[in-house]
Amino acid sequence: MHQIPPLLQLLDTLLGHAQELTIRRGVPDVGLAEVDFAARLITVKDGLTKGQLHVALVHEFVHLLRGPARIGREYVEEVAVHNEVARLLAPRHELPAILHGADPTEIADRLVIDRHTARLALDLARAEDATGAA
Repeated sequence: MHQIPPLLQLLDTLLGHAQELTIRRGVPDVGLAEVDFAARLITVKDGLTKGQLHVALVHEFVHLLRGPARIGREYVEEVAVHNEVARLLAPRHELPAILHGADPTEIADRLVIDRHTARLALDLARAEDATGAA
C-alpha cells in the first residue's frame, strides 16, 4: 500500500470538509493571504511568485482545517500554522541529508516555495535532529 504524502492528505481532508470554498485574488487586510471562515473565502494578494502563492494557499488551507484562533492566542496559532506549512511543503525527506550549510534558496527553488518557508523547514529539521524527534 502506498503512503499518501502529507500535503495530499491535507488537500483530501480539506475537500472532504468543504461544502463550498472560494479562492480569489485581491487585497487581503494583512499579509499575502487571508481566510474568512464564515464566508469560506480565501483572498490571495495579486503579484505573488509561484513559491509565495503555494505557501500562502497551503497556509490558509491549514487555517481552515484548524479553525479560528482563540482570542488572545492568535500569535501562537500563526506560529503553529507556519511550522505545519513548512513541514508539509518541505518535508524532512526532501531536505539535504546534511542540514548544516544547506541553502534555503536552493531548497525553495527546488520545491517551489518561498525562502522563508525553506529556512523554517531547515530550522525545524535541525531542531528535531538535535532532540532526536522524528
